[in-house]
Amino acid sequence: MPYQEWKAGEPCELHGQGWCSLCKPHPHLPEHVYMTNGWSAAFHSRVTCKGLVSGQNRVASHGGDPADVVRVAVSKPISDGKFPCQICSPQFGGIVPSAD
Repeated sequence: MPYQEWKAGEPCELHGQGWCSLCKPHPHLPEHVYMTNGWSAAFHSRVTCKGLVSGQNRVASHGGDPADVVRVAVSKPISDGKFPCQICSPQFGGIVPSAD
């Protein structure tokens, strides 16, 4: 959700609440990111991230079925406890920056 919508009290996509503290946009992260519903603790700024692609390939090479890659609002993986990928978002060092 864009910051202006959050600031105006628009309900968030994830919880349906205005001014949701969990969904407050992070000014230094993209509005949408990529993640899987698999075991990975990372989310990615690009669907072509080498870390994401190699993780999917690693699962397949061990006989598993790679989880689908989905585009989501950045609030989703943050509320799920995931972190920015250190390959495609190294500026964050795996730490989600404060929205304040």
